[in-house]
Amino acid sequence: MPHYLFAFPVYNAYFERDDLSFKLADVTFMPKSSLSKEIPYINDKQNHYKEKQIFAVVTVCRAMPDAKDYAYDKCSFATDIFKICSDLYHSNFFNPKRWQFDVDKNFITNGASDCYYKLTNSINLANYFVTHKRDRYPSIINSDILSSVSKWNIEDFESLYNIVYSSESQNIHKVLKRACHIYSEYFSINNIYERVVRLIIGGTGV
Repeated sequence: MPHYLFAFPVYNAYFERDDLSFKLADVTFMPKSSLSKEIPYINDKQNHYKEKQIFAVVTVCRAMPDAKDYAYDKCSFATDIFKICSDLYHSNFFNPKRWQFDVDKNFITNGASDCYYKLTNSINLANYFVTHKRDRYPSIINSDILSSVSKWNIEDFESLYNIVYSSESQNIHKVLKRACHIYSEYFSINNIYERVVRLIIGGTGV
């Protein structure tokens, strides 16, 4: 079975410094400068990525094209966990523009997202990218934010992450994963009243 390394840009967020990175379960959040060592063509000038641009990176063992969707799902879930467990949530509840970052949700619906990957057990490299989208209100991820994550029981969320993607996963684990996604997504709503109501009622589709 082939192994692929996937990298999805995390839109609307940048690391404060190029040397910062963070790992949650098997997903690593790293800047472009670090990722370029693994995927050199990410430096292509047409992408216009800043060095501090954050990428969610994961290696999966699965055949294409399912490998892309599976990698996206893992990176998206890890990003939800990161947001919930960091001080970005606790310090910016009334400033949702600082919370609106994620791997591009359009990747699943129509493929309109940047996605880089390479076959890790082969000398042949492949890349996939479609569009680049600029953001007006980026979140700046600094060392304090990264340190804050450990305060909010991230071990429990990592355990959930590992169970969701294990062979022992059950329907209840998928429900909990969906709940995390809804919680993270609703926090990004600009209208404070609508956001509070949706967070209280838990949304629909769980």
